[in-house]
This record gives sequence, structure tokens and C-alpha cells, in this order.
Amino acid sequence: MRFSLVLVVLCFLLNQAIAQNYSLSHYTDENGLPQNSVKSITTDNAGFVWLATENGLVRYDGQKFVLFDKNYAKTSSNRIANFRIDVKTNSLYALSENWQLINIKDGHVAPSSLTYSKVFNFKNGSKDDYNYANGVPNAMEKYVLGMPYIIVIDKNTVYKIQKGIIEQYLNEVLVRKIPFDYKDQWRFFVLDKKLYYIDEKRKLTCFIDGKQINTNITGELAKITSQHAGTLFWNTCTGNVFLNIKNALYTLEKSQKTGHFVTKCIIKDVDLEDLSIISIYLDQKSGHIYMGSSTKGLYVYRKKDFNTLNPIQSTSSNLFYAQVPYGQNSVLYANGYLFQNTGNTLYFDLLKKHSSNFSLLIDHHKNVWSPNGTTLYKFSPELTKILAAHPFPYRINSIYQSPDAELWVGTFNGIYKMAKSDTSFKRVDVLSGIKDVSYLQKTGQLLWIGTHKGMYYYNFVNRAKYSIPELANKDIRSVYTRGNEVWITTYGDGFYLYREGKITRLPNDNNNYLNTSHCILEDKHGFFWISTNKGLFQVAIADLLAYADQKTSNVFYLYYNRASGFNTNEFNGGCQPCGSIMGDGNFSFPSMNGMVLFNPSRIIANEPDQPIFLDKAVVDNQLINSDGTSLSIPNEFNRLNIFLTTPYFGNSENLNFEYKLSNQKQWTQSIDQIISYSSLPSGKNILNIRKVSGFGQDNYVYKNITIIVPPHMYQNWWFILGAIILAALILYLYIKVRIRIIRKRNLQLEESISERTHELQNTIKAYETSQKRLEQHGYFQRRLIAAITHDIKSPLKYLMITGESLYNSSTHNEIDRDGLKAMFTSSSQIYHFTENLLTYAKGFTNEDLNVKTTFNLSRLIEEKIAIFQGIANSQGTTIHNLIHKEVQIETNEQLLSVILHNLIDNSVKFTNVGEISFSFQVNGDKISIFIKDTGIGMKPYQVLWCNKINDPFADLNDTPLHAGLGLIMVKELIKAIGGKIYVVATLGRGTTVEIIL
Repeated sequence: MRFSLVLVVLCFLLNQAIAQNYSLSHYTDENGLPQNSVKSITTDNAGFVWLATENGLVRYDGQKFVLFDKNYAKTSSNRIANFRIDVKTNSLYALSENWQLINIKDGHVAPSSLTYSKVFNFKNGSKDDYNYANGVPNAMEKYVLGMPYIIVIDKNTVYKIQKGIIEQYLNEVLVRKIPFDYKDQWRFFVLDKKLYYIDEKRKLTCFIDGKQINTNITGELAKITSQHAGTLFWNTCTGNVFLNIKNALYTLEKSQKTGHFVTKCIIKDVDLEDLSIISIYLDQKSGHIYMGSSTKGLYVYRKKDFNTLNPIQSTSSNLFYAQVPYGQNSVLYANGYLFQNTGNTLYFDLLKKHSSNFSLLIDHHKNVWSPNGTTLYKFSPELTKILAAHPFPYRINSIYQSPDAELWVGTFNGIYKMAKSDTSFKRVDVLSGIKDVSYLQKTGQLLWIGTHKGMYYYNFVNRAKYSIPELANKDIRSVYTRGNEVWITTYGDGFYLYREGKITRLPNDNNNYLNTSHCILEDKHGFFWISTNKGLFQVAIADLLAYADQKTSNVFYLYYNRASGFNTNEFNGGCQPCGSIMGDGNFSFPSMNGMVLFNPSRIIANEPDQPIFLDKAVVDNQLINSDGTSLSIPNEFNRLNIFLTTPYFGNSENLNFEYKLSNQKQWTQSIDQIISYSSLPSGKNILNIRKVSGFGQDNYVYKNITIIVPPHMYQNWWFILGAIILAALILYLYIKVRIRIIRKRNLQLEESISERTHELQNTIKAYETSQKRLEQHGYFQRRLIAAITHDIKSPLKYLMITGESLYNSSTHNEIDRDGLKAMFTSSSQIYHFTENLLTYAKGFTNEDLNVKTTFNLSRLIEEKIAIFQGIANSQGTTIHNLIHKEVQIETNEQLLSVILHNLIDNSVKFTNVGEISFSFQVNGDKISIFIKDTGIGMKPYQVLWCNKINDPFADLNDTPLHAGLGLIMVKELIKAIGGKIYVVATLGRGTTVEIIL
């Protein structure tokens, strides 16, 4: 296909294999290792990776490192030299610097060491007489130079190499000597149980039955013309053989078909010499490469399953969303980029300028369609010109071409269609009311319509539209149809299966990442690949259908994140198409940082299918010995922690441990692979543990651990029997004695009851008499108060009225007006004092002092000012009411009236030629009323006594001398209405009283 490009071709430069094919993890003493010298690496029968360091033996299960030091292994030194395999038993040992062997099996270390000679011996010499091959390079090279070099082939065959002679031993008997001119004994190695030598020109010699056979090297290493000898790496435990040439590492393997060596470059641009690499292990299953450094720790190169392509100058405007397959091995994105799986990138500026980036289509005639706002553009197949522009009244969200070549357009308000023979789009009226369309898909006679607020479908047979109620108000991201199955992804609500009128909400992963599902692509092997905001998931379709049919309660999702080769875990969605399958089988997903490209057929699913092992058990911070299948713990403990492990070198999110006791039904999920108990019943407890091991219905790996809890003394049969006999005897004696005591007490009780009954009758009579007297006394008090106030109030009121009348009607010549005024004033004061006394008395005789009403505070103040205005004027004192007329408060109005009356009476009484003011203040849920005068000022002891009312422990009866009745009334009434009083006074300058409600 010929392309006319607006911009130059941008190329992806594969500069380093690390960046393209591997992700690197570097471990040191700062993040897992006990020390930075990793002298040897191997794996055991269970699949764990083991490291020999200068500070102990280290196990790596793919997630964490565990140290086994000399205290655990019972060795005299922490320095581990290397690993050895006993070819007779195929047992793995770690060798310490003091020639002590540590047995390794099933991920565990034997708690005792062995002497070297008990396992490895060669009767033709002691361990000090020869150098036993333990891998190349050899850190002891300069110390063992010239010593015989022993290489073990199998349990029968041993080679001894020294001074140009290769001696072959069968069952420790010398059978032949082979002269061989070699320059470096460290270039001998064993592969496929045969001895080889590779010289400085990379020529191979194989030794078979005393014959020297030249062997050809094929593969990638054969293409290198340079005569560079390369550095040989030979792992004697795993059988890996590598050759490092100019910072490129090659594997040496023997072809079973041709017998030739096949070489392959597994990593480039890694300076092994600079990293001081002395040991290498290649995991054939996962492709991970482990490199041990003599000074810099452990380097782990994990093979990337995915490739992320991105323009060299990627910006925020080049985010990747809608895309379509373009040709056999390319994918075209709506932002103008065309990616080829060869690594090249083409850019079409015309598409970029006329695309909203969220929808893209290539029709049956290879024309390209893309919307931009409210206009849909049609481009030529070469993207060199615009063939048509179709305007719409609303923003275009998605475009789709059905199998019958009809073009469908979903807009913000309405759906449009252009038939195969039409040249323009027409609104589909029967679908009116469906707004904010996000995805369109047609299967058979049904059109599936996803929107940002629900899901619909249209039936072409009966010409009716339907909604799916269970998906109402859900943001539909994509729709994938598969036969009669409709798979729906949403933003924030997970993904669903709609089949035969039934909707099923599929289960989430452990972290609920699938809540934001973007897109579903199906491969040829029965798997869905689902992109999310937090990585990519692989799931077996059969497992999802089994869940929908209620045949299983769990679904296994294999999780991939950045370590697998993404630039970011955040994939993009909300576009159509949301993912593409290229002609060559590659899948394409858009992300926030590039386009993720992979071929699902080439990805080996790293399922967590390895066995479960008991790592250790700790009771109250004490390690408990265990054989891996049973535990014996004390019957009294605070906390039992059981640590589990399994060799898994994939993403830790794929590990899911559950446990329960055998007599329980409910499984509990383990956190961090730890099982914890604070109590267990005595006897034999069977702990069931399981781990999801991969795809398939109820696909679990199980392990049972027997936990033996010895019974307490009181739980033994003999103790229980003795306790029953003793209890029966005690009960019999108790009953006998108790009956005797009860009979005696019954007689005493009868006499006592007779006496008490007589006393009680007398007491009741006395109480009734006292009650009547108390009621009469209260009645008398109330009548007395009423009579006094009535008899005093009436004549005083009459006196006041008469005095006022006389004062107003008389002239200066007839009657002494000043005397009348004094008579009026005095009688008025006596009247109001009596009124206050009555209110005060009523307040304390009423049953409820907390009756509150809402009233106008300013009005109440004005009433009180009117009472004292005449006296104040005669003394040259001015009274100001600064409280706003609209202020309303809620409290006991009668009692507050008495309080204010007495306070203003005091202020008027002790203020001559001055001012008295009332003010109001609100502070949160509290209000304050201030009465301020410029009189003679309250004395300090009076101020102190007044302020004591705020003290809950103050004694109200502690009244100072010369305290008037009004002040005492104020103090008691303030407390009665639940308020406080605070006084500030200065002698000669005045007094300020604050009432806090």
C-alpha cells in the first residue's frame, strides 16, 4: 500500500534489549539481601531460587527473600561458597566455607549440617587434593590453579583434568586417559551429560568414549564473525551454559534433532564485567534471568510479554483512544498515528486535524471515517484527502458499520443511519429519546446501544426498542457480542454478561480493578483480554460462563501490570473501537502512554500452580519446629502465626490464599500469606489451605496442616471423672447441711416476720400522719404568701394611685408637691418590690422552673426602665436601652424580669448624675445581657461573692454581710434558670454585670 505522508516517517529505535524485552529489578542489602555478594544461584526441586551469599543462604520465592543463617542451619560460618548436587541422589546442598553441607529440599533448609566427606568423596584423592567443579567463573580460580580439576558427569562418570591429560573414571575406576592440549581449564563445561571444551576462537570439542569430536555452533552466535573468545558462564546445578561476547549474552543449548549447538542471544547491552557478574541462572519457564554480582547484589531481568509503542515526541495531545486494524500488520489510531509491528510509525496530519480521537471507522470500501465535534468526515483510503463531510445537529460520540454495510452514528441526542445505497444520514425516529450514545454494535436482528446512562437494544423484527433495567444509569464503555452473548463493560460498575434476557454481574478481581473495565478482546484460545484503569486482565471465557450458570463461585483473573511491558497501568477507554485485532493476530490496546501491542498466542500464562509450603510457624514470637505438615503448639498462647510460601515469579496480585479449619464451612482470605489464630480447641485441628492455581472451574492447590493442641489438665478424662465424683459428694453434703439450716432459719424467720409486720404497720401510720402534716404546711405557706402579697399589694397600689392623683391635681400653693412625689415614688417602689417578691415566691413554688418562652428582650427592658425612670431623672441619671427592638430570646421570662428589676434597682440606687446602659451580645450558642452603670461601684468582696455563682461547688448560703435581699434573689434566680452572672466593678467608676444564658 502506498502512503502519502504529511510528516516524515518516525521510527522506533530498538537501542537496548533491556528496554524492549526485559524489565530490570536490582536487589541489594537495602531491599532484601543480607549482603551484596551473590556467588552462586540455583533452584530446588520445588521451584524456589536460592542464593549463596557471604552472610548466609537466601531463598527467593518470587515475592520476598528469606535468610537462613548459621544459627538456623547449624553451621560454623555464614559464608556460603556455592551449591552442589549429589548426582547419586539428586539432592541439593549448599556448601559453606568450612566444608559443611546444608541440605535444601521443598523450599526449606535442614536444621543441621553435614560434613562434606559424607556426601561428596572421590577415593582417588581428598577434597584438599583436587578442585571440584562448581561452576564458571570460579571465585577461587587463583587459589586452585594447577590442582586437578574434577568434573562429575553423572553418578558413574567422573573426569579429572590436569596438565594436558583428561582422565575418565567409571565408578571411580580409571578407564582411559585422553591427551588434550588446552590453555584454560575454566573453559570446560558439561551439557546434556557430555564434557565439552570451547577454545578462545569459540570452537567446540566434545569428549565421547575417549574420542574428541568437533561440534558446530549454529544459531545467532554463528553469525558473529568476530573471533572474540567471550566469557563462559556455567551453572553446574541448573545446567545453564552461557557465553558473553561484547556485552551480549548467548545461551548454549544442544539440538536434539541435529546434535549441534544452538545459540540464542537472550539479552544485549549489559556490561557483565562492569556489574561484576559471577553467576547466572536462566529460568526456562518464565524466561527470567538471574545474575549474581560479587559486589553489587542480584540483578533480575524479567522478560516482557508486551510491547508498548509510542512516538518519539509524544505529548499530552497524542493520547491514544479509538483505533482500527489497517492492513495486515498495522493499526491506525484516530489521533493520526499508524503503528506497524515492525516498529515503524506513520503520521497523518489530515486525520489528526479532523478527528475528535474517540471514534474511527474503515468501511467496506477502505474509506476512513472519523468525527470531529458535530461533523463526520470521510477520508480516502490513503488519508490524502477528504471525500465528504456530514454535519449533525449534535456532538458525535460513536460511529459503526454493521455487517450489512449500514453506517450508524450515535450522537449526544439521537441515532442516525445511512443505508448502503444512501448518500446521507437520516435520524432513526424510533430510537428517539436515547441520548449520549457511547457504543453501537449489531448482531443479527438486534442493534445494541450503549450510553453513558444505561443500555438499550433495538429489535428490527418487531421494530421496538428495549432498555436493560439492571444497567440503568451505568456508564457503558464497550459492547462485545459473541453468539447469543453480549458482554458489556462499564466505568465504575464492572462488566456484565447479557444472555437470553438475563443479566449477570461478573465477579471482580481482589482489588476491584475490574470496576473500571474498558474493552474486551477475545483470542483464539478461549480467553478474554480486558483493559482497565489499573492494568490488563486475562480470563478464561469458560470460567465466566460457568460463573453465570452458577457452576462455580470464583473466577481466576491473571493480572498484568507495568512489569509486563506497559509504560503505564492506565489503559484508555470510552472510544469505539476500544481495541483492535490485527491481521497477523496481534492485539492492540490504547493507554495513557503509548499503544500496547502483543500477540496472545505467544504469551505463556504464568499461573500460580506451584504447591503450597509451610514456611514457618511462630507462637508468641517463638519459632515452632515443623515437618511442613504438622505443628504441635502449647494449649495456652496469645497468637499463632503460620507463614505460607509458594514459588511464584509472576505478579503478586495473582496469588490468593484461603484457609479454614476442617469443621468450618466459610473460607477466610489470607493477608500477606499469613494465617493467624488467637485460640484453637485442644486436640487435633486440621487446617485446610487452598490457593487458586489458574484457569478452570474450582482450580485450586490444596494443603492440609495438622495442628495438635494438647488438652489442659482439666480436659483429661480422669480429671473430669474425679471432678464429677467430687462435685456429687460436695453437692450431697451441701444439700444435707442446707436443709438443716433452712429449717432452723424458717422458725426464726416466722418470728421475725411477725415482729416486722407489727413495726411496719406502725411505720405506715406514722408516715401517713407526717405526709398529711407536710401537705398542710405547704398549703399554709402558699396561702400565707398569697394573703400577705394580696393584703400589702392592694393598699399600696391604692396609695400609689392616690398619691399620683393628688400630685397631679394640686397646685404649689395648696399642697407640698415634693412630699406627694416622695409618697408616690415610695409607694411605687413598694408595689413593684411586692410584685417581684410574689413572682420570686411563685417561681420557687411552681413544680417546673424550666418553663421557657420566647419574648422580646428590648420590650422587657423598656418596661423595667419605665419603673425607675422617675427616680433616675431625679438623680440626674440617664438610662439607655441599646438592645435592638427585634431581639428575641428564649428563657423563663418571669424570673429574668425579677433579675433585671433587682439589677436596675441597684444601679439606680447607687448612681447619681451618671449613666446606665443595657446591651446584648451573641457568642455561638450563648447570649449575654450587659447592665453597665457609672455609679459608686460594687465592693470587691461583693464582686467575689457574685462571681462564685459560676462555681458549681459554691455555697449559695455563704452570703456576705450587707448583701441586700435583691442581690440574693438575683443569685438564686440566675442559677434557677440555668444561667451565669459575671461582675466587673471599679470603686468610684461603676459596675458592669453580665448575665450569660
